[in-house]
Amino acid sequence: MANSTPLESFLSRPDVASISMTSPTLPGDNDGATYTRFIKNSYRHHPDAISYYEQLVDYIAPSLTSRKSLLQGVKVFEVQDNLDSDGALAIPHFPFRVVDGEQPSSGPRVNILEGFPSPECIAYLGARMSLRPEFFLGHLNLSHIQPQRPQFYELPTLPSRQDNIIHVRLVTLVRSLKEPSLVTSFSDSRKKAMDSCQASEKLLFREKRYGSARYRKFHIHNSQYHSFEQMVSFCISQTEPDSWDGVFLLDSGRSLIDNHRLPWSSYTQAGKPAGSLPVVPYNGVVDSSERNMSPETVQDSTPAVLDRFHPLKDMLLHDADELELLWTDPFFLLSKLLIAAALSWSQLVNFLSEDVRQCRAAGPARSALALEQLNYDAELLDQIQGHLRDNIYIIQRGGCPSWPKASKSSLVRRKEAIIKMLEVDHDALSSLCRQLSKQCEVASSILVSSAQLAESQKGIAQARQVHSLTRLAFFFIPMTFVASVFSMSVAELQRHPSIWVYFTIAMPISCAAWIAAGWRDLFDANGKFSIRALFTGSA
Repeated sequence: MANSTPLESFLSRPDVASISMTSPTLPGDNDGATYTRFIKNSYRHHPDAISYYEQLVDYIAPSLTSRKSLLQGVKVFEVQDNLDSDGALAIPHFPFRVVDGEQPSSGPRVNILEGFPSPECIAYLGARMSLRPEFFLGHLNLSHIQPQRPQFYELPTLPSRQDNIIHVRLVTLVRSLKEPSLVTSFSDSRKKAMDSCQASEKLLFREKRYGSARYRKFHIHNSQYHSFEQMVSFCISQTEPDSWDGVFLLDSGRSLIDNHRLPWSSYTQAGKPAGSLPVVPYNGVVDSSERNMSPETVQDSTPAVLDRFHPLKDMLLHDADELELLWTDPFFLLSKLLIAAALSWSQLVNFLSEDVRQCRAAGPARSALALEQLNYDAELLDQIQGHLRDNIYIIQRGGCPSWPKASKSSLVRRKEAIIKMLEVDHDALSSLCRQLSKQCEVASSILVSSAQLAESQKGIAQARQVHSLTRLAFFFIPMTFVASVFSMSVAELQRHPSIWVYFTIAMPISCAAWIAAGWRDLFDANGKFSIRALFTGSA
């Protein structure tokens, strides 16, 4: 073992070799130590991948000396099993209650971590629920916020490897509070926006601003509208045969103290960038018991105070089957998030549809900007289709094969109806994206053709001007030649002939040259004589 690597030495230790994948807590361990052993055990059979997994080991290293973060905590929600006096299910408007994560559970739980995750919270969730390190690495994206780390290009992975690791993208459209201005190009502002995005990510990591909101991408659409992407990561830990625990990692969190050159100037009281457009809950279900509620009561209810992309935002149940489905199948919980994501992308796609229409109607003066916009919109639509394809794959599987499944026939039918609804919505969005991509391609071709036609017409006009100058040359060059002859110092011209002699000789020569040069232009396409063509240059 003299030449063994540090990893081989670690794995050969008796205390490590006997560790199972559940990595139970050893005496004196904290969550950081427990989860560190779990991570190292994850790649024990693939030592060449040590550099990938050690990213997370290095990230949670501060948790080895501290147990809890003062800036961030895991919020634990538990499904309520409400029974009335007759033993029947009492359907609540909001089926969750906040509980202490250290207390024994009486039903499925949802652990929610908002904002930039702290090492202590990652270690806590990973150790208590034995979560795969890929789940956290995919959400953290450490190679993005630490450029010195190598890129592994592991994402997107194969569909068969996505089990129990789900990442859902959401988008927020923002209307600038500044007056719109006329610009000739957005390429510089878009580059600055992406630089600001990366700078804000590095700022969170460098200054340990745990719990602050994260922004994955910025999109500058025009001088008045832009958008940003955020992500929600989700996985399930089945603690018991008839129960489960879920984990949500959210990008939404506290607003930054300084905006670090972000596209917006301030934040709203809800922590969103000023000007953020709401995602309208179009034609949502209204329970009969809610119709007589006062606006103040609705605002004080738990879902009303949650962020619009919070996974529990729309968890309002309306019958006993929904409560039982939530209890037995976590896909019902995920479906609410997928609906919110689809609505957010639908809002952006509708905006892009209007932008494409305006670009198609752009005049010659703005054709260059319209062509730039169409190319940008087409690229963005391709990215949206990629996110939708990922969601469709999750929907078609009804979650992940390893998750608990509803077995009761009525619940299975309800779940199938939800899957069908989500498939229809996502297929419609995908179809609209493909249609808009085609329109961008056609409109770009038209604009390019129009630009080429305009350049051709400009070239023809310039050629006509040159042709006219050439015609004038055929008239004046013979006159110049005759004048040069008369200026020669020869005996025959010493008497200084009259100017009329000059014109008598020069004019016939110039007229003959003029007619000879434009002889073919004297006849139109039908062979008819046209003296006008001799002067205009066209028959």
